[in-house]
Amino acid sequence: MSNIINAYDLLDDNQYYHKPCKKTRIILHHTAGGTAESSINWWNQKRDHICTPYIIDRNGKILELFPPKYWAYALGINSSWAEKKSIQIELCNYGWLVNHEDKLYRQVNDKLYEFDGEHIKYNEKHRGYLYFEKYTVNQIDSLIYLLDYLSNKFSIEIKDVEKFWWYNKISKKTLISHTTVRKDKSDIHPQPDLISAIYNYAGCTAPVTE
Repeated sequence: MSNIINAYDLLDDNQYYHKPCKKTRIILHHTAGGTAESSINWWNQKRDHICTPYIIDRNGKILELFPPKYWAYALGINSSWAEKKSIQIELCNYGWLVNHEDKLYRQVNDKLYEFDGEHIKYNEKHRGYLYFEKYTVNQIDSLIYLLDYLSNKFSIEIKDVEKFWWYNKISKKTLISHTTVRKDKSDIHPQPDLISAIYNYAGCTAPVTE
C-alpha cells in the first residue's frame, strides 16, 4: 500500500498561499524533469508561488509538500479561481523525447542529453511528439491511491473521465490534465496503462483511443 509522506520541510512555506479553498477538481501534471527533489529545489529558487502539493517520484513515493486545502499556481493560465479550486499532482517524468539517429534524448533548452530509461512510442503524435518517458507502474499505483485518498477527503467524485486529457478549456470534469486547459502542454501523455487505471478507478468503460 502506498503511503503519503509529509515533506513540508522540503518546500519554502512562502511558495504557496496559506488560504484554505474549497476543492472541486484534481489536475495531473508531470515535471518534465528528474527527481522530486530537483523539482522542489527549482521551485524554492524562484519564489513565484508556483508549485504543487503533491509529487509522485518514479519509485511511487508520494510527497505531500503543503496541505492540499491551500493553493499555488501551476497551470499558467489567467485564472487564479481555477488554481484555487484545484488539487494539483506532479508525476516525475521527463515527458517528450527526441529521436536522433535512432537514439532517444531529452532536451533541456538547446542541449540534448541521452535518455536510457523506459519509453513509449505513440502511433500518432501527442502534442507534436511520438516518444515519451514512461510513467512507472509504481507511479500509476500510487496515483490511484492518492486519487482515492483525495476524492474521499474532499468529497470530489471522480467518474466522468473519458478523454479527460483532451483540450477542453471549459471542461467541468473533476479530473483533468494540464493538456486539458493548455494546447501548448503535453502533460500528461496518454500512456495506455495509466489511462486504463484511471478509467477503472472511475468506473468508466469507454475505450481508450490514443
